[in-house]
Amino acid sequence: MDCFNRASRALVALLLTSLLPGVAAAADEGRFQSLEDTVVIDHQTGLMWMRCSLGQRWENGRCAGALGEYGWDAARVAGEDLSHAGFDDWRLPEIDELRSLIRCSEGMEGEGREARCRAGSAMPTIDTDLFPDTPDGYYWSATPFRGDPRHAWIVLFRDGGAYDGYDRDWDHHVRLVRGGR
Repeated sequence: MDCFNRASRALVALLLTSLLPGVAAAADEGRFQSLEDTVVIDHQTGLMWMRCSLGQRWENGRCAGALGEYGWDAARVAGEDLSHAGFDDWRLPEIDELRSLIRCSEGMEGEGREARCRAGSAMPTIDTDLFPDTPDGYYWSATPFRGDPRHAWIVLFRDGGAYDGYDRDWDHHVRLVRGGR
């Protein structure tokens, strides 16, 4: 039942932010909390996110260092031997989990995974106070593309869109998560 309630809340928030510009800020009030400067808790989904992209480290209130790019297979196992903020169960997020980080300053248009940020939205399309130094580039999800086993889903934080059909051999950025499922 708790899983249904969590999923229902996430769906309602996604629908509201898709229909009305500016609702995202109100819907997010109190939703996210940074802990120990290196992780962010999403109280709506129960997920814990790394603040910095894989390859970076938290330093002086920012994400510093070389931003990593990984093929899909490497991205999927990147969290297996990683200990971060006292946890060792980090993983690549599913596409809908990763999409939950999208923030559109001008609201969204479209439906479901076809939704994108409206023109004029600030880039990158993520809360940069919570996730500083995030590029407006492609981020891998753990979700394979059902239409072709050689491809997987990504999120582009330039336009807030989710895209399928990206070759698993291509290199993209990674943000790890724990919890949920």
